[in-house]
Amino acid sequence: MRSDGTTDVARFTILNAPVTATPLARTGVLAGLIDSEPPERWTVTVEAQLEFLDDAGKRLDGFSAKVSRTRDLEGGVTYNERQRFWYDLLSATMKEFDQQMDAGLSKHARRWMD
Repeated sequence: MRSDGTTDVARFTILNAPVTATPLARTGVLAGLIDSEPPERWTVTVEAQLEFLDDAGKRLDGFSAKVSRTRDLEGGVTYNERQRFWYDLLSATMKEFDQQMDAGLSKHARRWMD
């Protein structure tokens, strides 16, 4: 079965996409004297589902993907280092999410993609 654009619907829903920070304890005698900012642990999570529905809205098939990545950001980093940290963290998260979605499409959406 192949959709020609006139029947069936694909619905993509973001279920959860938090970005959270957790302060990390400083260690050592001089901790806090040299760095102006405390270190933080950042977690990015992306969870979404793709459903295939018929014209009446009944679910025909679907799948979900969820990825979480965590990295520590040291205190006292420069603006450029912080930008690079965010670029690397988000890029890695979305690359893995994309791979999971591609795998789900291959497994669950073949009949619409042939």
